Amino acid sequence: QTWIESGLNWEKVGEECLGYMPAFVREVAIHAKLCAISLTSENEVPTVTEKILINAANDLKERHLRCSHEVGIRQPQQ
Repeated sequence: QTWIESGLNWEKVGEECLGYMPAFVREVAIHAKLCAISLTSENEVPTVTEKILINAANDLKERHLRCSHEVGIRQPQQ
């Protein structure tokens, strides 16, 4: 079985990660995976949902902005 919700809107998730450094995109995936595991009963397969991914991206937004500023990366205009 897959851990990814079927019909997930990757475009919407991508919009939440717009401008993220690759390391932060990876952290979104890790954060989402751990969240899915924590929300799952022992006999169920964890499922990473669109909502979990978007929440993970939003949770990392402030840290990404601080790190980007420190290394001199300009953020895209939204």
